Amino acid sequence: MGKAVESGGLSLDQARVLTELPERLSEQLSRDEVTLVNTVGALSVVDTRRVVDYWKTAVDGPGTEATAELFDRRYLFGSKTWDGMIKSDGLLDPVAGDLVMTALQAATPPRRDGDLRTPRQRRADALTDLARTFLDSGQAAGSEKPHVLVLTDLTCPEAVSWMPPPCPCKASIPLSMRRALIARDRHCRHPGCDRPAQFCDAHHVKHWADGGPTALSNLKLLCRYHHTLQHRSQSPPLLE
Repeated sequence: MGKAVESGGLSLDQARVLTELPERLSEQLSRDEVTLVNTVGALSVVDTRRVVDYWKTAVDGPGTEATAELFDRRYLFGSKTWDGMIKSDGLLDPVAGDLVMTALQAATPPRRDGDLRTPRQRRADALTDLARTFLDSGQAAGSEKPHVLVLTDLTCPEAVSWMPPPCPCKASIPLSMRRALIARDRHCRHPGCDRPAQFCDAHHVKHWADGGPTALSNLKLLCRYHHTLQHRSQSPPLLE
């Protein structure tokens, strides 16, 4: 390993990943060192760590004490804050963690001009897109989008004034019409955005709540980020 570092075939950070291993794996590392060095030489530090993690799992074997210890430490916690936000925290085992991070990376589009979201906000939006796409697929138990059911006495003025206004794009879109919309638009129609159709909503150009028809001539695909911006009062109008 030292010769590989001296020759430039292995960076110091990669060497550190290979040497920061439990003592119990020292014998196996001596046996597989040449193979590991040759495998990770052209990789990034992140990918080197992944290769070493897979190697450790292979050496330990599934179900061993070390693997089980990592798996048993997994958790996911979520709670609602006073203002209705959801705060989450979690720890995943290496295999599940790689799976989730790969999915988030795949669901996060490249940054475009005009996209002012921070990386943290983009990951949060990617997680929301993954959850909504799964629920929309019909594969989830119940397979219905989350709704809020409000039971109130409509004769009570206070209750009526409390109820939130309807979203202007909540009209249901027939599946056949959505397929035709996807075939026409292919991706988000916001200028400069090419978010795939599976992450897009059918937006009413003339809002449904204002009498806009649910017809192809009045619909366009918008990714959920730009759809949200469109319905904010401070959002500039989208180009038709």
